[in-house]
Amino acid sequence: MKPNFHEMSRAELKAYVLAHRDDDEAIRILFSRRNPSDSKATWYPPLCTPEGVPIEENLRIAEEVMKKRAELDYEQRRQKEIQEEQALKARLRQEIETELEEKICQEIEKEIEEKIRRKIEREKDQGH
Repeated sequence: MKPNFHEMSRAELKAYVLAHRDDDEAIRILFSRRNPSDSKATWYPPLCTPEGVPIEENLRIAEEVMKKRAELDYEQRRQKEIQEEQALKARLRQEIETELEEKICQEIEKEIEEKIRRKIEREKDQGH
């Protein structure tokens, strides 16, 4: 005797189908139930008749959808690349600024040391 598939939870039905892969009725009921994550899904008409004859209008619709999706994917990738490039430029700019600050500080320290050394030498010369 088959279980009552309509009383089973989606998880129970899925487990049953995995254990009884040849039970077409259970499979049909499982796939007829909408997954909560499918609530945002867009469903399109079939691309061909049950006899296998292409449905031109549905093919055109599918082609438009795929083209729009490809354009959207391209634009998203492009935006991500731009953001990554901007982040890289900012990181490089920061590294260069840090390096310049260090070099400037070193030059200033050398200059101060040189001025101090000269002052000490002048004071020695004046004291003798």
